[in-house]
Amino acid sequence: DPNRMSSGYPAFVQSAINGHLECLKLMAEEHEADIDVQDANGFTSLIHAVDKRHTDVVQYLIDCGVSRDIKTFAAGYSSLHIAAAKGYGEIIEKLISMGSVSYQEMHDNYTGETPLMKAIDNGRDGCMALLFEDTSMVCARDHGGRTALHHAVRSGNYEAIEYLINELNVDVNEVCEKGQSALIMAALKGDLKSCRILGALKATEEDLSSTDEDDENQIERRENPRFFGAEADPNIQDIEHETALHHAVKARHFDIIHFLCVELGADMTLENSHLETAVEWVKKMKLEEMGKDLSTIPAIREEYNTVYKREIHLRNKRKARRERMRNKGSDSEDFSSSSEEEDD
Repeated sequence: DPNRMSSGYPAFVQSAINGHLECLKLMAEEHEADIDVQDANGFTSLIHAVDKRHTDVVQYLIDCGVSRDIKTFAAGYSSLHIAAAKGYGEIIEKLISMGSVSYQEMHDNYTGETPLMKAIDNGRDGCMALLFEDTSMVCARDHGGRTALHHAVRSGNYEAIEYLINELNVDVNEVCEKGQSALIMAALKGDLKSCRILGALKATEEDLSSTDEDDENQIERRENPRFFGAEADPNIQDIEHETALHHAVKARHFDIIHFLCVELGADMTLENSHLETAVEWVKKMKLEEMGKDLSTIPAIREEYNTVYKREIHLRNKRKARRERMRNKGSDSEDFSSSSEEEDD
């Protein structure tokens, strides 16, 4: 009997583990094996075949009509969770071709994470690209209310952060059950790059109009080009009423503090649930050096804005000068052409 349990594994499942395709065919086609039979831990032949990356076995089981939505007993992992975590893109392609993913199949038992979240957490770029096509998975939340964007920030997966924002237009201000936005999570981690991608201001019409694509040396100019991001709200407060600035201050992430206050203009007067601003918390903890740094931020922010306005002005002047030179060159060519025609 191919379905009989032996040492926790039915013979059919054991053949899938070992990649014995011919044995599987024999049991399925001649001995009425249950292709969805589970072992003692709830693993099916499909889940084991995916885990061992037996692609030919996976394809055969799919052709036989195997159920993809059966999950393991304890963790609640489906075959998609396993493939995404291990980065088996070619197997994910086969699995998603079986149809849409149900809510029950999408979330595991422990944390409610989806296959997309597993791929993001493990840096499986190829798998992410395939799973991003499922909009329900992109919008899904785990048991802590965290989205795919939260997971991308938590794992420092910058490619996923940028793709979710720029290509899928996810809401960067969504919060989890703790009230934390992706920007708060990045500030808490001290991840300046994620903070920039999430929080830096969007490009304005003035920024775009002052950029000249024909100026190959623009990047090498003495002024620093501004980094454009998703313009996340730096003043969102979590369930403790703490902002990204509060978290950055408490974690002593000086570069994050500077970015939030100077470039994003974070409100330094917002109070947490203890009625403390970030500055008041610093004073209470007697962090003198940090207190001095915070006291200089308003002046630094004013200087930052002044410098940027000057940079925009200079870029506009250079762009106008280049346009005049191009137009002058074009007029000269037209004059030469008309002179040659007259000579003829």
